[in-house]
Amino acid sequence: MQNKHAEREFFDNASSVSPWTTFNSNGQQQIFKQFERTVHPKAGEIAVDMGCGTGEFSIKLKEYGLTVTGIDISKKSIDYCKEKYKDIKGLSFDVQDIEKTAWKEARVDIIFLGGVLHHFPKREKVFEEAYRILKKGGRIYAFDPNYYNLIIWVYRELLGVKTQKTENEVLIKAEEITKELNAAGFEKTTVKATANMTFDIEYFKKLVPFPLYYGAYVYNTIERIIQSIKPLREKHGSFVITCAEK
Repeated sequence: MQNKHAEREFFDNASSVSPWTTFNSNGQQQIFKQFERTVHPKAGEIAVDMGCGTGEFSIKLKEYGLTVTGIDISKKSIDYCKEKYKDIKGLSFDVQDIEKTAWKEARVDIIFLGGVLHHFPKREKVFEEAYRILKKGGRIYAFDPNYYNLIIWVYRELLGVKTQKTENEVLIKAEEITKELNAAGFEKTTVKATANMTFDIEYFKKLVPFPLYYGAYVYNTIERIIQSIKPLREKHGSFVITCAEK
């Protein structure tokens, strides 16, 4: 079970300090290149950005001509989004729990989970709810840190670093996600790792002190190398990309 109080408290505090930005422009490019390739978004479709945080990805989804609703358990994050994006038509935000949303059945075309699944020790309820609200042919897309990436595993698991991390977080194993998606009823499931998901140095500044945060440049270089070697990338890339269809 997810400790929702801990999750809400963490992101309420984080959102009151600064917008939650993780990836640099190249990293975001990689995320949405994969999104376009697997989801094939069409203008006019309805998308829900589950666990939208401060809207980093909600605004990118809007660029595809989608009608986007961002939902998050953190009220401060949603308040931030409502103020920042108040003048953008077709983009709205609401405080909701992604395991039990206010959406009626079969109303949504696309569900986007940007770095969200790893905040759930078990994802069954998330996938069941996603399946419930998606239309037939609706797609789910997610990305999360990979258990089988050595750098991420050492940082989060071996060293047990808790800076900028909630108690709910677990690293993702592709085989577990596949099993959970299939159990929820999804079809055409593809879950595999990728690389070149490069970070913004400002994110590293939240994680480690000077001068260690310059390690972002080393990390990003390693990411690009892994990306060029397919067998290495698809097993040991930094992030697991998840996509499936109802």
